[in-house]
Amino acid sequence: MNFVRTKKTWPLHVPFSRRLFLSSLAQSALAAPASALAQTLLALPPAGPVARANPVTFTDITSESGLDRARNVSGAPQNKRFLLEEMGCGVAFIDYDNDGWLDIFLVNGATFDESSQNQRPASYLFRNNRDGTFTDVTGKAGLDRSGWGQACCAGDYDND
Repeated sequence: MNFVRTKKTWPLHVPFSRRLFLSSLAQSALAAPASALAQTLLALPPAGPVARANPVTFTDITSESGLDRARNVSGAPQNKRFLLEEMGCGVAFIDYDNDGWLDIFLVNGATFDESSQNQRPASYLFRNNRDGTFTDVTGKAGLDRSGWGQACCAGDYDND
């Protein structure tokens, strides 16, 4: 294969850097609204001391709410050999029964190891009882299958 040397007539490489980009931006009209906002914010008097609020506390109500049946599995507990085993699972809040209350769908992972029949990882659907508790309706909804789930997404395509 023969290569022919030619005279370069246009730049094959245009230098580009953050400094060049920012200086071009500063000279353009795009920077005017941002710099006006920055000037306004910088002109504000400094805020006084932050009032100390009561600390935020959380209470674990998993068993009281009925969500304790769900067992989250994402790979083997002791020996995670693959990236798939390291990643967590998903959750979606969706009104699956169209009653105006958000229900919970929990996606579950699995393991590469064999699981006993009663320990098989599965996803769960919990119906909102409208009183802070949930009922497992996974089987009733036809979702009682085992498998490896990674994520979920919910949407209402017909706005009902």
